[in-house]
Amino acid sequence: MLLIAKGALLFAGGVAAALAAKKIAKNQTVRELAVKGVARGLQLKDKAQEVLQNVKEEAVDICHEAKTLNKKAKDETDGEA
Repeated sequence: MLLIAKGALLFAGGVAAALAAKKIAKNQTVRELAVKGVARGLQLKDKAQEVLQNVKEEAVDICHEAKTLNKKAKDETDGEA
């Protein structure tokens, strides 16, 4: 019985929150702030992706240089034998 009452309260709370969100979303000032916030979030995402791509490229370059260095060292060792 208590579980049913708790579920009903949660459902009612969800409905109330949805109605409040709908009313708030219609407010032009709130809407403009939300749009600006999402736009800024998208800018940050794009910048983060750019930085991540640069890090990946640097890692690939480092791996390539390390492989080249190892091959050169192996070739020198094989030449001495």
